[in-house]
Amino acid sequence: MAAKTDPAKRPASSGPEVAGSAPEPTFDEVWERIRGIIDVKNQSQLADMLEIKTPSITGAKQRGGFPLAWAYKLAWTYNISLDFLLFGREREKPSTARGSGAPAQSDPAISIVDEALKITGASLTKKQKTAILEIVREELKTTTIQILRALKREAYGNVN
Repeated sequence: MAAKTDPAKRPASSGPEVAGSAPEPTFDEVWERIRGIIDVKNQSQLADMLEIKTPSITGAKQRGGFPLAWAYKLAWTYNISLDFLLFGREREKPSTARGSGAPAQSDPAISIVDEALKITGASLTKKQKTAILEIVREELKTTTIQILRALKREAYGNVN
């Protein structure tokens, strides 16, 4: 019978032990990868990006683990591979659209905002860029709906 690890001696961030499971990434490992990908200079900025309080970041660092929910949020928000963020592994296969198995489509809002930044020479914080991306995405959606409705009216008569 295998000896079990005393739960009191286990790091607070560790989950149940699973045979063959990947090692849990440390806070410092994930933090260094974040800093290499996202323009974030300190843990206070990270807290702002995650919409949490700075002491939460400090607590996670002291416990040594990086909460998976935070990794999910960063991966989703900044289109980063979760596998890379947590374990430093690059994707071997082309990325696919979430859940569809189809090739991933690039986010047109990112292209539009990046091009506008180049043209104007402006610079934004990540928080500002995220806010602008949300606005651009909503405007693209609204404009696309308006265009499709106009095309539908043109093709089928006055239909909403």
